[in-house]
Amino acid sequence: MKVHDSRVFLGFSVAVFSVVSFWFLRGEVNADIVADQEHKVLEPKSFEQAKLMAIKTYGRIIEASYTGSLLRAIELRKQVKTLVAEPTQDHHDSAKKSWVQARLPYLQTEALYSHAGNAVAINSWPINPGYIDYVEGHPESGIICNPEQFPDLSPESLEKLNGRDGITTGYHVIEFLLWGEASGLASRGKRTHIDYAAGRTKNAERRGAFLVSCCDHLIRQLAEQLAEWKVGVADNARERYEKLPVNEAIKNIFTGIGQFVEAHPEARNPGEVNKGRNLPASFSGLSHIDLVHNAAGIAHVVTGAYVGVDGKVKVRGVGLIGLAEQVSPVRSERLRHYMNASMRSVQSMNASLSREILQGGDAPAIQHSRIFTNALGYLLKEVDKLAVDLEYESAVDPEP
Repeated sequence: MKVHDSRVFLGFSVAVFSVVSFWFLRGEVNADIVADQEHKVLEPKSFEQAKLMAIKTYGRIIEASYTGSLLRAIELRKQVKTLVAEPTQDHHDSAKKSWVQARLPYLQTEALYSHAGNAVAINSWPINPGYIDYVEGHPESGIICNPEQFPDLSPESLEKLNGRDGITTGYHVIEFLLWGEASGLASRGKRTHIDYAAGRTKNAERRGAFLVSCCDHLIRQLAEQLAEWKVGVADNARERYEKLPVNEAIKNIFTGIGQFVEAHPEARNPGEVNKGRNLPASFSGLSHIDLVHNAAGIAHVVTGAYVGVDGKVKVRGVGLIGLAEQVSPVRSERLRHYMNASMRSVQSMNASLSREILQGGDAPAIQHSRIFTNALGYLLKEVDKLAVDLEYESAVDPEP
């Protein structure tokens, strides 16, 4: 009996996850460790069995993605609490590094069709930084600088304030509080650890309380999201998804990718990647890693596998390539081909990022981001063609 070959995806994963080894993230992914964890999956005996296996695999990938997101958020809160308790440069750098590591697995969920609706509280953008804290030209603006008007900075209070005049919860609020406002020609915010030093900076204690509460709120939201996709929980999103008619469940896989493409013009237009402050993660200057890890999320769906940010294989099953093998060997080979092209382009983009970020650059070289987004665009086109092959409506139109 045949088994699915996971080498293509594992190679892609090494390329994707090594992309965070620049700037203050200096770790390297060990490709041998990843390769040693190669999972082999039996090939389905029929198209109908392949679809059933793909549905189960999809649920497992979503659960693994939110598990990784939650665990990294818990570590982020730990590092943030250390910064607030003892504001030093090292602790500030560790908190910022932890934010990057916490954000990566969540980015990989953005192309997944989710029935749990916490995304607004978790990842809203833009956030209106002046609603939260001081900004250039307004040293007393924001909730933090106005204790009389906003005495309560608990997670519950932040949730109530969310959306009134700006956003008060989620990854980008935490990012702003760690990096500060990116203004003028600066590639990222210039906030220092002194902003959290009581006695040296006004409202330092309130700033720390806001930051910790925001991390607490993020953890609660991710825990709720994960609960919706835990296996064996009655009437949660996972159970409802797996009880859908088979063809509707498969269509939702394509719909999730289609919704992602619709919401992310940078997936279709290389120039958008370089418009730093028009994209999320502009406070940290890391907008360009968003799409790379979004692409990793798409890769999970295409290959039916999930590799965590620790480089370990968490899920291996049947993905879109496995479905394509049942109806169009040509399509499955083209999906593999463009997966390889995406892998190579990520490696090139990573090299560009490492050089330019360390040299104080603002964004990756346009040629590298163009190569990457073009490769991703071709992969998305093949996904769209597979949807048509399977007689679903075209849901993934990568054209602007």
